Amino acid sequence: MTEGEVSVVKNGIIVKVYDDYSVVLAEKQYYRIKNKDGMDQGQPILFTEIDLYEKVTQRRGYKRYIALAASMILMISTGLFMNSDDVSSYVVIDINPSIQLMLDSDEIVVDYEALNEDADNLDLQALEGMGVDEAVEFITLSASQAGYLDLEDLEDDYILITTVSDDDEKDVEELIAQLKESSDIMKGVNVAINTASEEEMNQAKDEKVVLGLYVASENRDKDDITSVKAYFSDESLAEAFEEYGTILEEDYGHIIDRINNNLENLVMDEDLKQEIKDVFIASKEEFFEAKEAVTEAKEAYKAALASGDEAAIADAKLKLDEAEAYKESLEAYKDSVEEVKDLLLDQLDDKTGDLEDLLEQIEADKEEREAEREADKEEREADKEEREAEREADKEEREAERDADEEEREVDKEEREAERDADEEEREVDKEEREAEREADKEERDADKEEREAEREADKEEREAEKQQRGQEKEDNDDEEESSDDE
Repeated sequence: MTEGEVSVVKNGIIVKVYDDYSVVLAEKQYYRIKNKDGMDQGQPILFTEIDLYEKVTQRRGYKRYIALAASMILMISTGLFMNSDDVSSYVVIDINPSIQLMLDSDEIVVDYEALNEDADNLDLQALEGMGVDEAVEFITLSASQAGYLDLEDLEDDYILITTVSDDDEKDVEELIAQLKESSDIMKGVNVAINTASEEEMNQAKDEKVVLGLYVASENRDKDDITSVKAYFSDESLAEAFEEYGTILEEDYGHIIDRINNNLENLVMDEDLKQEIKDVFIASKEEFFEAKEAVTEAKEAYKAALASGDEAAIADAKLKLDEAEAYKESLEAYKDSVEEVKDLLLDQLDDKTGDLEDLLEQIEADKEEREAEREADKEEREADKEEREAEREADKEEREAERDADEEEREVDKEEREAERDADEEEREVDKEEREAEREADKEERDADKEEREAEREADKEEREAEKQQRGQEKEDNDDEEESSDDE
C-alpha cells in the first residue's frame, strides 16, 4: 500500500485458525489473516490489507540461486542432471489408484507418478500444469469414470490425500476444503487428509502400501494395512484416523439422493418406500434451508457490524444464533440417515432391518427437535421483547433529553435574537446620532463657507472701490498737470 492510500476495511468470517494465521472468507474470497488474541472459527472479523499474512518463501531469492549453484557443482562432479529443485512438496492421492503429485512452490503439478497398476490404467497426462485442487478433482473424475468409485451406490467412498512438505500442507488442505464446497463430484465423496514425512513416503512406496494409512497405522506391518475403502468402513479406524488427520465428509444432500435413488432397487412395501423418500426429501430441504438461513444471517450480521448500529447488531446476532442453533439441531439427524442407509444395505444383502421402527423414531426425534426449537424460539422472542423494551425506554429517555436540549437551544436562540435586536437598536441610535452630527458639521461648514464668501466679496468690493479711487485720483492729477502746462 503506497503512502497516503486509504486501506479498505473488509468484513469476513473466520473459517479456520492455524498456528501462525487464520483463513477468513470475505466477499466470496479466502484470505490469510495474521493471528490475534481471541480469534476463533466462525467468528466475524473486520480486517484491512495490513492484516494479511504473507508467508515467507524462498521462491526466487538468493537461496534458490545458491541451491542452483550447488546442483551445478554436483552435475559437474557426478555427470548427473537433477530437477528436484523444481519440487517444493508432494501430494499422494489414494483411492485404489494411487498417484503421487510433485508440486512447485505455487502448488502447481510439475510431475506425477502412478504408484500402482490401477493408476497405470488412468490417462493422467493432463495433470502437469494443473493446480493441486484441479488435479485432485481430475483424478477423482477419472477414477469414477474408470469404475474405481461409484458415487451412486449405498457404500461410502473415500479419497485419501497425504501431503509431504515442510510448510505447505496447510495450503493444500485449504485448497481441498474450498474444492469440496464448489465441486459437484467432490461433494459426493469423503476426503481424508493427513501428512507424512518424505522418509515415510519412500518407505510406503518401497513396501507398496497406501501412504496415508501407513502413517495412520500404529502397526506398520503392511499385511495389516488395508485398502482405503475397507479402512474407512471400519468406524473405529475412521475415528482413530481423525487423531492424525482431517475428514471432510460427503455432502449431506448427496447422501440423501443416494439413498432415495437406491430405494428403487429394493423389493419392499411401496408405501413404506414412499414414506422413506418423503422423510428424506423433507429433511434434505429442511437442512439446506437451515444452511442457507445461517449464510444469510452471517451476511446480515456482517452488514450490521459495518453499520455500527447497536440495535441492528443485536438483532442480527440474535437471528444468527437462532439459525445456527436450528442447523445444529439438524446435524443429529445425520445419524438417523446413516442408520437407514445401513439398514438398506442389510436388505440388499438379504439381511433383516426394521425400517418402520426407525422411521417412527426419526419422526419422534423430529417432533422433539421442533418442540425444543419452538421453546428456544419463544425464549429468544421473550429476550428480544425485553431488549426491545429496554431499547424503547432508552429511546424515550434519549428523546426526552433531545427535547430538553431542543428547548434549551430555543431559549438560547431567543436570548441571542433579543440581544441581536437590542444591538441593532443601539446601532440605529448610534447611526442617527452620527448622521445628526454629520448634518450639524455640514451646516457649520456651509455657514463658514458663506461667511468666507461674504468676506471675500466684501474684500473684492473694497479692492474695487480702492481701485476706482486710485483711478479717479490719477485722472485728477492728470487734469491738474494739463492745466499747469496750459498756463
